[in-house]
Amino acid sequence: MKTVTSKQVSPHGVVSYTTGAVVQDAGRQFAAKKTIFKTHQVLWYLLGAVEILLTFRFLLRLLGANPASTFVSFIYDVSLLFVAPFRGIFGTPSIGGGAAIEWFTIVAMVVYYVAILGIVKLFQILKPVSPTEVEQQVD
Repeated sequence: MKTVTSKQVSPHGVVSYTTGAVVQDAGRQFAAKKTIFKTHQVLWYLLGAVEILLTFRFLLRLLGANPASTFVSFIYDVSLLFVAPFRGIFGTPSIGGGAAIEWFTIVAMVVYYVAILGIVKLFQILKPVSPTEVEQQVD
């Protein structure tokens, strides 16, 4: 933290000085903002991976894929962790031929998206802001 003196000149040539304004170290602010930005990127990447996995699960169940297949079994096993809290919310209507509509998978996808969106918005609220940025946002 440091104390600064700023000089302002009005359009009529009047000079005024403001002393004692406290500002944060710009290097620390940059590092904090960079960390928040990287965290946003990681959160969105992880959400994308989970959403793709759950989309595969939904489509494979909808199309009646053979659960004995290695790929299908892998998708079901890995995605079970993410859909388990939502199982039983709705029934799983069978379409025939092993196909079914897993509505709880869609619910899981929506809940995870909303949760990540909320976390990202919280980070945006908590990010450090310089006095200059506040003045720019207010004007």
